Amino acid sequence: NFDSFFDKFEFNSSAFSGEDGHAMVFGTVNGTEFMPSSTTSFETDQDGNIVETIEINAFDENNALVEDLLTTEEDFWHYDTNTGILYYDQDADQDMTDAVEIAQVTQYDTSTFSQTNLSEFEFQSSQITYSSDESSTV
Repeated sequence: NFDSFFDKFEFNSSAFSGEDGHAMVFGTVNGTEFMPSSTTSFETDQDGNIVETIEINAFDENNALVEDLLTTEEDFWHYDTNTGILYYDQDADQDMTDAVEIAQVTQYDTSTFSQTNLSEFEFQSSQITYSSDESSTV
């Protein structure tokens, strides 16, 4: 039972380099590729035209939307919303054959007595923190 306000887990790796920031991407693993999920919205521009906007569900260490994953060279964390598994992708290529499975992070639902996967509103990127020493602890 993961409670995002109280529960913590810690792990070390020399691969972690997110002291300067990271991106957490929500989506699903499809075969060997991680496919980010997205949110679509429709707005009316100043000329009265309806404009479609697609935003990838990716957030930086401050929970701000990452608009272009190709311009980010920080640590990449992938959370599979179908399985509840958190992955670390050191080279950020979305190829899951070299990503590291960190943990299954779910919430226990007391009304249904079952585990439920978290959303980007329940599991926030800012909850991934790095130690300030040289231990490479997350």
